[in-house]
Amino acid sequence: MTFTLQSMQEILPILQKELEEHDTVSFSVLNPDLGEGYAGNFMLIDGENYMYRSFKAWSDLAELLQCRMLLPREESYPLVTLTYRKLRTDSSFHLN
Repeated sequence: MTFTLQSMQEILPILQKELEEHDTVSFSVLNPDLGEGYAGNFMLIDGENYMYRSFKAWSDLAELLQCRMLLPREESYPLVTLTYRKLRTDSSFHLN
């Protein structure tokens, strides 16, 4: 799945649903290295519109979903693939 212009409010329930069924979810987004400025700015690249978001925005979303974000992989320009993996919440170091 690829997110180009979707808002975080649209992306969040899509990823939540995927994570209900799977331990990981991968998706493609605009490479954050290509943008500057503020999250939510629009960028036109090769005739396609994208909404810019920083790695921090994607990392914050992973945290909200109780996931860790794995190292991004470069896709075909201008995309990267992000993978979120669910954190184990059934154990605690306090119990050991």
